[in-house]
Amino acid sequence: MPPHARDAAVAEAAAAGGAPRPIWRKRLSHRLKEAVHRRPRLDAALDDWLSARAGPLAERLGASTLLRLFPERRVRATPFGDAPAVPTRARALVLTLVPPEDAGGGSRPAQLAVELRRRGFAIDWWWALPIFPWPARRSPAVAGVHARHVSDRVPRRDRDDDRAPADLVLLEAPHPALVDLALRARGDAPIVYDAIDVWDGALGTGWYERAAEDLAIARADRLIGSSALLCSEIAARSGRPVDLVPNAFDPRRFDPAVARPVPVDVRRGRPTVVFVGSLWGEWVDLDLVASLARALPDAEIHLIGPTVGRRLPRARNLHALGPKPQADVPAYLQAADVAIVPFVRDRLAAAVNPLKVYEALAMRRPVVATPLPELVGVPGVALAGDAAEFARAVAAAPARAWPEAEVASFLAGQSWAARAEELLRIAGIRTP
Repeated sequence: MPPHARDAAVAEAAAAGGAPRPIWRKRLSHRLKEAVHRRPRLDAALDDWLSARAGPLAERLGASTLLRLFPERRVRATPFGDAPAVPTRARALVLTLVPPEDAGGGSRPAQLAVELRRRGFAIDWWWALPIFPWPARRSPAVAGVHARHVSDRVPRRDRDDDRAPADLVLLEAPHPALVDLALRARGDAPIVYDAIDVWDGALGTGWYERAAEDLAIARADRLIGSSALLCSEIAARSGRPVDLVPNAFDPRRFDPAVARPVPVDVRRGRPTVVFVGSLWGEWVDLDLVASLARALPDAEIHLIGPTVGRRLPRARNLHALGPKPQADVPAYLQAADVAIVPFVRDRLAAAVNPLKVYEALAMRRPVVATPLPELVGVPGVALAGDAAEFARAVAAAPARAWPEAEVASFLAGQSWAARAEELLRIAGIRTP
């Protein structure tokens, strides 16, 4: 990847900022969800009803509205389901904003935690945002994994104390409650602060405090980041080295040699297009998506991911499929002719190392993206600077010669297993 090209793209994108959206609706939503979570019987009854979503009566009584308030109850497959129950030799404290099931179980923290579990770490996972996939006491029992909200003091079925010393503290977001947990962790465990997003903007609305992130950066034993921009910003703030640890993919799951049936909600087009990601974020350029649908009327464009109430564009050939478990994503990529990354060009997007690009390339699918610094020079990825160029690139993608050797070389060593080993090396921890 040419460094001068990426540096220029970082500088251009970082110069553009964005004011966060009004937060009163988000705060009201958070308070309602927290209030329900504190009432276990009500929460369980609501969960039974939403899980069933039985017929027109539920719809008339507002099931659709409530599912927009509780979108995490649509998809909540544990990412630890395929991880073997190896003997526990160490304990990792994973501190992040969301539960393991968020994003269908495919998030960076979840994938790192799965690989740590494979290496004999018990996973003590705490999340900070009011996102509750299951009512209290209903979360699935997974050997060696304990996940709970920072406000949840309900004793777990198989563990009711936190006195065991941690061997690794992985801080995935500078939420004040998580920073406090990291600093109070028992033992001499190294604290690794993982900068995975720009938090002082829309993503941190309602919870971000610069002082908390400054404290996390100052007290962490090691600093890592998922993109060049994040590493450079944290290095400038701390005056310390920051290791680049990009995103990756799971080759056990994203294996193109495995034949999968075409999902029933996929419509074949010329071409068949797929986007996988969080559609609620301001970084997703929905105007560009709408323009693509108009420019390519014979294409069928599938949007996979949660919207959390964000209004999507309407078009005959544009299909919102909702969130999917990570286990289902390979089938959608395999059914596609091209995957897209239609992000806006601002500082937040410049800091993104798009996880789904690794997964699309692993499934041998070409990618068309807006010019993101982390994608400059990546084989199999076409960068398009405006709507017309984006549409032309999508139309041409299926006929482009596939750079098999270059993609295979790029993907070599880009597994989550390799990232977990790198994390442990940086933290100075020998694999148990």
